[in-house]
Amino acid sequence: MALLIGSVTPLNNMSLQLNPLPFYQTAKLSVTPVVVVVEYVLDRKVPSSARALSLALVCLFVIRMRPAPRGDATDAGAAGLLCVAIWVPLAAGYKVQFGRLRRKLGNAPTLALMHALFPYALVVQTLLSPLVDPPGLLEYEWTPSAAVAVAASGIGAFFVNFSGFLVVGHLGAIAHVLLGQAKSAMTLLVAAVVFGTSYSVSEIVCATGAMSAIVMYSVLR
Repeated sequence: MALLIGSVTPLNNMSLQLNPLPFYQTAKLSVTPVVVVVEYVLDRKVPSSARALSLALVCLFVIRMRPAPRGDATDAGAAGLLCVAIWVPLAAGYKVQFGRLRRKLGNAPTLALMHALFPYALVVQTLLSPLVDPPGLLEYEWTPSAAVAVAASGIGAFFVNFSGFLVVGHLGAIAHVLLGQAKSAMTLLVAAVVFGTSYSVSEIVCATGAMSAIVMYSVLR
């Protein structure tokens, strides 16, 4: 489990570096069906037809919500495709396995599981980070403002991880994936309504459709 947690973030960052952004964002959608497959293989868990339809609608609306790429924006090299092929099943696996581990340990508290797993996950992540992070760490100028920014980033990362694992442990892997898609749709809608950002009618309709499909998944059984 620590190996899964520790390797997912570096591989995700590597995928973002190696692949064009539109391809990377679309590839992340493949986590949803892989989670469904993993849950079926491990727990024989099968979503209802209505929920499966809502998941398909979410993926479809999110794909259509993104602007059409230009030129070679969707061209991914062999290294990028390989990275995605490794990252997607690992990302799906850790989401499913964390919830299974929590249930196996009698619904153990999320912070207790993080305390048990994260030290080992940090070792894995430290070993993989040089492969994806730019060189020059030792030459970085550690000014007081830079130290505060790094510390604030670390605190923010903790709360992001804590809230994410709360969702995975209490609501399930699919819920965690859907919240990520909801964030993308809500970002577009809030930017349009609050900040007056210009989007096409198609993008607004698809963002609204994605949110509606997520609500439908939550209501249906």
